[in-house]
Amino acid sequence: GGNGYTFNWTILNHYPSTKPFFLSGGIGLNELINIKKIKNSEASKYCYALDVNSKFEIKPGLKNIEKLETFKTSVTSSDF
Repeated sequence: GGNGYTFNWTILNHYPSTKPFFLSGGIGLNELINIKKIKNSEASKYCYALDVNSKFEIKPGLKNIEKLETFKTSVTSSDF
């Protein structure tokens, strides 16, 4: 983690545990479709949080609030 790269989330289709996890790794607006797939999968009951960071940065430590608000609105909408 912490490298800004997205891992192969399809491995979560066969998540072998009941331990909750944080979905992380290069999450940005371009990953919304894949996040929706996870949300609609069996693994979603173990997804505790979405960890976003570098894809929303203007520069290290400074976030693009508009992008974060768009992301939050998308993932919390009733039709997501």
